[in-house]
Amino acid sequence: MVLEQDSQFTDRRHFKRRLLNHVVSFACIDENGRFDWHLGVIRDVGSGGIRIRSNREVRLHRGQRLFIVCIPEGSQPDNEQCAVQMEGRVTWQDKGGYFFGLEL
Repeated sequence: MVLEQDSQFTDRRHFKRRLLNHVVSFACIDENGRFDWHLGVIRDVGSGGIRIRSNREVRLHRGQRLFIVCIPEGSQPDNEQCAVQMEGRVTWQDKGGYFFGLEL
């Protein structure tokens, strides 16, 4: 679903983005390889990157690896091939701890 731009977000990127509202699960990967799972929404996507809004405050650092899992709209839960998995690195995070950008 395409949505309007978030009012608090100032776009400084060089590539055009497509606004979205797609639910994802994402995990922060710590230095020991453990996963800390969260829910969020992909707010926009473009060439090489995405912007996510977490459903709760999460503290990230630039360069941190995240693992993302999303289910494409219309996929059936009994289909083992329906989940799309991605890994990215944090490029920025807002001061509130809810919005962040990932380089894929």
